[in-house]
Amino acid sequence: MAGARPGVHALQLEPPTVVETLRRGSKFIKWDEEKLMTVVAGPDPVNTTFLNFMAVQDDTVKVWSEELFKLAMNILAQNASRNTFLRKAYTKLKLQVNQDGRIPVKNILKMFSADKKRVETALESCGLNFNRSESIRPDEFPLEIFERFLNKLCLRPDIDKILLEIGAKGKPYLTLEQLMDFINQKQRDPR
Repeated sequence: MAGARPGVHALQLEPPTVVETLRRGSKFIKWDEEKLMTVVAGPDPVNTTFLNFMAVQDDTVKVWSEELFKLAMNILAQNASRNTFLRKAYTKLKLQVNQDGRIPVKNILKMFSADKKRVETALESCGLNFNRSESIRPDEFPLEIFERFLNKLCLRPDIDKILLEIGAKGKPYLTLEQLMDFINQKQRDPR
C-alpha cells in the first residue's frame, strides 16, 4: 500500500501471470498434480518443512496419501508408550550419522534441546563424547547406553523414593505382590 492517509490512493497490484510455455510444459517435464504429493511436517505451525513426492503412476499418490493418513490418524500410534517413542528417538539418532559413520553429538543436543548443559553432563557420566563438535561411534552407543543416558538426563527421584519405600531393594522392578500392595495401600482413594 502506498499510504494509509485519507485522500491517498493505494497502489493496485496486478495478479501474477504465468507464462504460456510454463502452463503447457513444452520446455520441461510438466508436474502433473495427480502424480504429486506434498507432505507438510513440523513441530509447530510456524516451523514447517515441505517434502514433495512425485510418483510415476497416477494411482500411486492416492495409495501413498491414504496410507500416510492412516498412520497420522491412528490413535494407538499417537498414544504409544514412552518406550516406543524413546526407541524411535534412538533409531533416529542411529540413522543420522555423518560421513564417517558416527553419530554427531550436536544431533543428540538438538533432540534433547531443553537443557544443553544437562545433556552434556549426562553424556559425560555415560563415558561418551560430550563436546558439540565431536561424534560418537555407533558401537559405543547401544540401546543400554542410551537408556542409561536417559536415566541420567531425566532423573525421577519420586519414583526412586516409591521403590525404596515399597522395598524393591535397588532392583529396577517390582514384584506383583509389591505392585498390588502399592496400588491398594498408597494409590486407592480412602473414601
